[in-house]
Parts: sequence; structure tokens; C-alpha cells
Amino acid sequence: GKTIQLTLDVDVQNRALEVMGDESGAIVMMDCRNGDLLCMVSSPSFDANRFVRGLSGAEYKALATYERRPLLDKAMTGTYPPGSTFKPTVGLAALSAGIDPSIRVHCSGGWYYGGRTWRCWKPGGHGAQNMHDAIKNSCDIYFYQTALRIGPDPIAKAAHAMGFGQIFDIGIPGQKKGVVGSREWKRKAVKREPVWQPGDSVSYGIGQGYVAVNALQLAVMTARLANGKTALNPRLIKSVGGVEMPRGDAAPDLPFTHEQIAYVRGGMVAVANDTGGTAYRQSQLGLGDIQMAGKTGTAQVRNYGTGSRKSEIWALKDHNLFVAFAPVDAPRYAVAVI
Repeated sequence: GKTIQLTLDVDVQNRALEVMGDESGAIVMMDCRNGDLLCMVSSPSFDANRFVRGLSGAEYKALATYERRPLLDKAMTGTYPPGSTFKPTVGLAALSAGIDPSIRVHCSGGWYYGGRTWRCWKPGGHGAQNMHDAIKNSCDIYFYQTALRIGPDPIAKAAHAMGFGQIFDIGIPGQKKGVVGSREWKRKAVKREPVWQPGDSVSYGIGQGYVAVNALQLAVMTARLANGKTALNPRLIKSVGGVEMPRGDAAPDLPFTHEQIAYVRGGMVAVANDTGGTAYRQSQLGLGDIQMAGKTGTAQVRNYGTGSRKSEIWALKDHNLFVAFAPVDAPRYAVAVI
């Protein structure tokens, strides 16, 4: 019977629902300083009050069978391939594994390996890319080759450090851990093919294959990167009966150096603020000198073969993802959108 106060900001929450409209997805926003969750939206939504008086069979069936899945909490129960939003984490893994970020990889738009051609999203290629360029331009070839060089275990270690593959104690059940691939994970989980193959690493490098995340984890990753020091945990319940709950910044330090984090963050600043960055057009806030840093991602739900990426069938459309934090010089907010 005690009063529960949440960390959510009702204006931000309502605005997020408004922005999503009829789209299917999630928006999670976190305070980069203390881990407070300011917004946790799953869309399309429904009126929970209707369940209190009891739904008719027809009403429930309409909610349960609608293809955009309003009853699935897409912020923490739905898990999705992170696509290129995973590349900053792969970058941290590579830096931790001793990869020199200034070494360039040539991207011609395709790379032949293991009996097949692995394509970059940009058909003509990006040319010579160092790690900063590859984050800014979201170059697939760079991350294919880098992931192959370091293998899955350093990537899994960095992913766990950034909050992937975890369930957070936010006071409500229903979170799904998702998948963070490693040699040990595959040995236990994939009985038909328990050995990690080199090709598994290639797709892992661009956030496809043996990796699945939820929007809450993406927001945590972004907030931890923005904070730069602390492995922030999300907090949803601010107080119970006037007693404040533990804050999310009462957490250990991240296992990366200041230089490693600054390098990856620099790539994300370029994504949003260099005119050639993949999110430049959408990232101009119109707030004077306040800038944001971000990372775009597109994750396919099917194999195209040689066919078109575009589909008019809703269930076959790509997932679109975006993570961002702002302001870049003193980060305060982190957001993840699927």
C-alpha cells in the first residue's frame, strides 16, 4: 500500500509514444549521470485500465493477433539483432585486444571470404578506413575483418561489460537476456553445430548472427559509453513510501581505459556531426552549440540472397535502430530507439 514513485518523466514518455505513432518498436531514455530511466515506451501501446475491468474475448483477440504485437513489451522482452549499433562495442573489444585503430582496411563494397562475398551496405565501398572512419561511415567490411581478427570472446567480454546479455533489477519482471555469442555459448546452445566458425565472427562484427539485444540493454550500453567511467545500472523505481531506492551510479568502473572510450565516442560524434556521417541530417538539434553523438543501425530479419532489401510485407521489413547521447561535452541523456 505504499506510494511508489518512478523515475519516468511523463512528458518524455508521452512524447515518445506520440513520435512512435502506429510504428512497432521501443524507445528507452536514460540519465547518463545516475542511470534513471526517463522513458520506457513500447509501441503500439494499449490502455492497461481496460484489463482492470476485463476485456471481452474479441477485444483480447484483436490485441493478441495484431501483427505489430502491442502485448509484447518491446523495451525489455522483445530481443532483436542490434545491427550496426553494436559496432561501438566491437570497437571497444578490438582496442582492448590490442588492435591499432589507425590501421586501415580497404572497403571496395564487397569482400570475398570463406567461399562467399560479404557485402558492405555501400555498394561502391568506402575506400581505406581506420576505426574512426569505420564507425562514422558504419563500414561493414572494416568490422567484418576486425571481428575475424579478434574472434568472438573479446567481443563477448566487451558486450557483457556494456550491459548486453544481462537482466537488470528494475523492479518489474519480463526482461529477456538476449544472446551474446562466444565459443563457450555456442558449444552449449547450438547442438547441431557447437564449434564457433570463422564466418560466425564475420557477421558478429556487424551485430548480426549470434547476438540479440533489447532496447533497455542498448540504452544502458549508450549511457555507459556516454558516462565514460561507471558501469551504470538502470533505475526505474525512485522511491517506495518516501524511501529512496539505490541509485544506478553506485556501480563499478568500466573495464576500458579513458583513451579507448574517448576514441569510440569520437567516432559516434562524427556519425552525427560530420557532414558525411550516417546520421548527420537527422542529428542537428537546432540548440546552438549543443551536439549529440549517435550510431545508426539496420538489421535484416531474413536473407535477401540477390533480392532487394525492400519489402512491402510488414513482417519482412528491416529493423531500424538508433542510439545517441547528448550533449557530447557533458553527456546527460542517452536514448535507444528500435
